[in-house]
Amino acid sequence: MSVENMGNGYVKVGVKQEDLEASIAGLRQLKPILQAQVTRGNGNNTRQAAIDRAEIGKHFDTAINAMLILYSAFEASEMTEEEITKQFEAMEREAKKEIDTGADKIAFMCGISRTAAGMAGKNPKYARFITDKAKEAIENIAKYKGQQM
Repeated sequence: MSVENMGNGYVKVGVKQEDLEASIAGLRQLKPILQAQVTRGNGNNTRQAAIDRAEIGKHFDTAINAMLILYSAFEASEMTEEEITKQFEAMEREAKKEIDTGADKIAFMCGISRTAAGMAGKNPKYARFITDKAKEAIENIAKYKGQQM
């Protein structure tokens, strides 16, 4: 990975796609392990264990979502409508899977919104289509497990 200071508060980050894929997979595997350790570390204090477990889970979700947003930038400028649709469907499936394990919905909805903004910026030809697909995915996630926007 490389970092370059661009000035005016901006930095450019360079990362290999393969390294990013491995890191995402690693964090997904590490999250439940660390949550279990936090639970054990709290001993009989189940209330505090639940709080700490949720907090560490939220931090992992944020990191994973940020990495997924970065990952989506690798191919955003070369995508077709079909590939864009598949990308948002995959993000929606991933969000629902993580929500089933207790992840925060709002983090995923914000992540999809940011991803769409980045994709639209790199692929202005499909900006409206990307926005519509993102909106659809966000609405589906919001409705998942009985919550409405």
